[in-house]
Amino acid sequence: MVHGTLDFARPREPRRAPTAVVPVLRKVLEFLSQRIEEAGVQVESSLTGDFPNIVADADKLHEVFLNLAANALDAMSRGGTLRIRAEGVQARHPERSGPARPFLAIVFEDTGTGIAAEHLDRVFDSFFTTKKVGKGTGLGLSISHGIVRDHGGWIDVASEVNRGTRLTVYLPMPETPAAAARAAGGGAS
Repeated sequence: MVHGTLDFARPREPRRAPTAVVPVLRKVLEFLSQRIEEAGVQVESSLTGDFPNIVADADKLHEVFLNLAANALDAMSRGGTLRIRAEGVQARHPERSGPARPFLAIVFEDTGTGIAAEHLDRVFDSFFTTKKVGKGTGLGLSISHGIVRDHGGWIDVASEVNRGTRLTVYLPMPETPAAAARAAGGGAS
């Protein structure tokens, strides 16, 4: 809890570099593999897309994905299914004007307890949690939201009590082949 509070109060500067998102997701699943097995959760992942690198801080994205997957596991204490997929989409940023552009959508969908409708607007608020005392600080989603926002994206949440929750992380992808080459470190213009 202290670590989370300190990270929230004084976040480090991001170290952005060309980043392949799928390997970051795979590392999160590997890191959580024992916890997944102990929880009796089945993981269905669709992480085979050939996506361009994005300019991002891989450590920060790892933190986001780890938090979303861990929250899903917390919501499925008696087993369930966690589905993780990545897909390229065209979308309009909800906080910015302009046309639709390419985003990488990373979806975490669980069959857990869900979130009550009256709490959905607060899930990204600092120190807000629906977990029992001692089980959560209410910082994870707030920090994750801030990281994704700093990367030019956003997180959507949809949930239904006793049916599960779907969190979708949207991260901007290069719009042109030249931009994709720059994100890959090729320097093309």
